[in-house]
Amino acid sequence: MIEVHQKWKTSSGINELVAIGEKYRTLYDETLKLISLYKTNKIKIIPSLKGNLGEFIAMKELIKRFKDSKIEYLGGSKKYYDILINDKIKIQVKTSCLGLINNNGFFLTEESADFKPDIFEKIDFIIFLVLDLEDILKSGKMKYMDLYIFNKEDFKNFKNTGWFGKTQNKIQIANVAKVIKDIPSDTQNKKMKSLKEKLKIYDTDEYHRLFRESKDNWDKIKSLLQLS
Repeated sequence: MIEVHQKWKTSSGINELVAIGEKYRTLYDETLKLISLYKTNKIKIIPSLKGNLGEFIAMKELIKRFKDSKIEYLGGSKKYYDILINDKIKIQVKTSCLGLINNNGFFLTEESADFKPDIFEKIDFIIFLVLDLEDILKSGKMKYMDLYIFNKEDFKNFKNTGWFGKTQNKIQIANVAKVIKDIPSDTQNKKMKSLKEKLKIYDTDEYHRLFRESKDNWDKIKSLLQLS
């Protein structure tokens, strides 16, 4: 567990804050090297390594924005949350390293892995990061394509309005980023029919608005910090 407690009022304090943020850059770089080594040796990359990339980015962004808060990175030591702020605010980080997923040339999506909905009762926020792992490995940069912050109000949408994953009784976060072309209305292809059902769930004004209002919306966390 790594703890950051910040009351940065002096120049030395600011320098220390920068150094702490850079620790996560170092962890990120070393994780990238390990992932690259896996790929070179044609070994399947374990999901936790990909998840760590998103967690390190989230930590660096939180440290940068909430300088007067106690921020703890728990590194998978807790079942439901990865980051704890001020001993109260619990954050789960979800990371997709697939970038934009091409659904048979018809539409592009950003998707998380499936997860159980009982997590919603245990946490305050989900930070969902979309990374393009291939691009990151080439550039070596600490970057993300998109970052979304969902709070408890958003969780209600996930439960109640059709955010059903690929496995029964699980949830999937998915954003239809772009529709390329329409799926033929008279298709008899089973896979095409499945894609059409997916669009009915995800390609709606409600969910487009949810993602639009959640993108890089750090004010959601700021608001809860002010109340706590």
